[in-house]
Amino acid sequence: MVAEDRGVRVVSRGEGRPVVVFSGLEGSGESCLHLVLPTVEVAPPGAPPQRPLLIDYAAEAHDTFEDLVATASRLVTDVVGGRPCALWCQSFGNLLGTQVALGSNLDIQKIVLVSPFTRLPAWKVARVVLGALRLTPGPLYRAFSGLIGRWQFGPAGGNGGHPFFASLKALAPISLKRRAAWLHGRTFADNFRKLRAPRRAFLGSRDNLVDRDEQRLFFESLAPSIDLEMIDGSGHVVLPPAVIDAARAKLRQWFWSEHV
Repeated sequence: MVAEDRGVRVVSRGEGRPVVVFSGLEGSGESCLHLVLPTVEVAPPGAPPQRPLLIDYAAEAHDTFEDLVATASRLVTDVVGGRPCALWCQSFGNLLGTQVALGSNLDIQKIVLVSPFTRLPAWKVARVVLGALRLTPGPLYRAFSGLIGRWQFGPAGGNGGHPFFASLKALAPISLKRRAAWLHGRTFADNFRKLRAPRRAFLGSRDNLVDRDEQRLFFESLAPSIDLEMIDGSGHVVLPPAVIDAARAKLRQWFWSEHV
């Protein structure tokens, strides 16, 4: 850990150009590090080394999304400074990372957007997450999180023991409810329209969390400023082992495109 503020930690690995990682709603990286680390830590011959910096917000307790953005912005700016960097965003981390990017003076050279979305269906936030959490007693929460995790974030494709599912169970219900409420009735489309650094979006062909057709059409409409690739067989989190391998190949090809 290289910095911390208000329950948000910056966790660093290695040396080189910073790659700032904003994970999914779990906040601690299990939704994306299995893609990030194999992609960025093995550079092609002649390419500069990369230094993953995870913005771990699992323990944050901010009142508003904007407060969390402000904390993350301060930490990223302090750690990265004026050095060139890349961003890697997963799911909810796309909203957090793009807000940080738009509100800072970071020298961002590249942005990876995995499972980005502009909004979640209102009924899903209200009924599936907020409604279910109101009706689910504490002792049942762990079972509930496992069921909803496989339904909304899968398919797992035989990878039900992936650390992501344990991270969902470890997430306190009050934190899940608070973060989900930040999304209720909001759209973040302008986050993606205003980005300027080279970027690519990767959407799962079997994503059950978002309105797939709506999100695909939105990101296709931003071409050529944002290129879109589909990850066949993936849900909102890339979980089936064969799909993980295919996704890593896609991500690595684009991330290192100027060096291969």
